[in-house]
Amino acid sequence: GNTTQHNHSIATTTPAANTTVLTTRETIGPTLSPKPSPPPVLNYSVTWPNSSTNCIQASMALELIVQNSGKTELYFNIERGGTTSNGTCKEDQSSLNITFSKGFIRLTFKKVEDSYYISEIEAMLKVPSQGILYNGNITNQLLFKTRLGYSFKCVNKQTVTLADNFQLRTINTQLQAFNINHNKFGKVSECSADYSTVALAIGLTVVILIVLALIIYGIYLKRKSSGYQRI
Repeated sequence: GNTTQHNHSIATTTPAANTTVLTTRETIGPTLSPKPSPPPVLNYSVTWPNSSTNCIQASMALELIVQNSGKTELYFNIERGGTTSNGTCKEDQSSLNITFSKGFIRLTFKKVEDSYYISEIEAMLKVPSQGILYNGNITNQLLFKTRLGYSFKCVNKQTVTLADNFQLRTINTQLQAFNINHNKFGKVSECSADYSTVALAIGLTVVILIVLALIIYGIYLKRKSSGYQRI
């Protein structure tokens, strides 16, 4: 069909922790949860100047994960209310800026020959109640590399480390940059995590069917043997 499987790089380097202590604390600000919860899938797009054609479009759920001074992980979902997006479109490099209350996420896409990928991610989250500003960025990456004209899709969680105490997680992601026709996603390039999940499900189904067949065959032989004994 229209689905191909490719391997996609995830950042493996671990930048140093990057926090700024705020001089004043506020009682209002983003609510951090001690447990992860499913963030909503939101749609984002960036259009070429003086045009209605997208150079970037994305549909994804986003979550920021921070680690406080007590080494406890806390979670912040990007929600619909108060979240906006904009960006820049260029021939070989475009960016998507997602802004929300107390923070932002910036994804930079790069086009090289017949493929594109995310080359840089930067994010910031201000938590006035803790008196801390978390920020981090990674550069020179080959994240979600995909053929031009195709869209990258990954239902599974993808976690990218931006600093020792700051991560970005994407879920139910579909995105595309450059070469977008009629503002519709192109053929799907599926992430390796999704492909592995499907392969595992198929493998388990086959194993279950074989086990059931062996059990049924064993019952059949037992009944047949019992029939011979009665005679």
